Amino acid sequence: MGPLLRRCFGEQTDSNVTGGPTWPRAATLQVCARACRRQLIRLAVGAVLWVGPAVACCYPWDEPLAAPMNCPVPPPGEASSTPAAVLSPQQALVTYEARALRQLTTLAAYSDKTTIDAEIPAMGEKGQCSLRRTFSAPQSLIYRAVEFVGDTFVKTNVIYRVLESDVENAEKETGQRSAILDSNYRFSYKGIEELNGRPLYAFALKPHHKVPGLFKGKILIDPQTGHIVRAVGRLSKSPSWWIKRVDFIEDYVDVGDFTMSAQIQSVTRARIVGRIVVNIRHSAYEVPQIEQLESAPNSIRSCSLSDGGPT
Repeated sequence: MGPLLRRCFGEQTDSNVTGGPTWPRAATLQVCARACRRQLIRLAVGAVLWVGPAVACCYPWDEPLAAPMNCPVPPPGEASSTPAAVLSPQQALVTYEARALRQLTTLAAYSDKTTIDAEIPAMGEKGQCSLRRTFSAPQSLIYRAVEFVGDTFVKTNVIYRVLESDVENAEKETGQRSAILDSNYRFSYKGIEELNGRPLYAFALKPHHKVPGLFKGKILIDPQTGHIVRAVGRLSKSPSWWIKRVDFIEDYVDVGDFTMSAQIQSVTRARIVGRIVVNIRHSAYEVPQIEQLESAPNSIRSCSLSDGGPT
């Protein structure tokens, strides 16, 4: 009997040769098939996540996401149950774009606590990584690991790829090319939507071109401040042949003069593998002056543990 069956059953798989007990042929084939399927899924996951860009690191429709997503919006503070829409939809959109452009050019540095949960349901494997993220304009992004729990395969092939893709985007300065601005998208006002009892302006987005990093979907803008609250969509261009589609929800929180990402939940549909679910949460933001940060080269400090994970 082959090596794969020996790994499945141990030495008893050959016991029929020596006169010992034997395994039923049907059970042997069933367990062997499960083992082969698991190995195939591992190979497919590796291909999906290493041939193309990380599938879960999205910047920020009507179709439901591939899995339920619970994305609470961080409370902006006490607000009236029926806040007055001080800005018209057009004024709110203009205010949003002006703030986004200003942030692209004036955000010198920030740091936050980042927590990444990832799961591959078909394999029954998942993991969680806690990190400290530090950005210094224009191109320095550093992750320092705090803690990891879960399966090593998910850490190496999913979480590590999310971190690597994030750093690569910082190095290439893709912010302007993937930003939610009229230079990249056509906006269409769709009315008022409620989110957790909060009325928001909804704008449909359609990218001018199908390029990596852009998406088709919508954004929700606060009618009083003109600040973005949520983005929902599907990547307009698949990162690779292995990936059928990527759906996501991204929530935002105001930090001083800036609007930062609070949470991104994404569900990737991949060939063979099925779903890859990733939830990225950012909290405890600090936005210091750039001179307060130690100068450091671009690098990744991901989940380096004693088991030999990525460093």
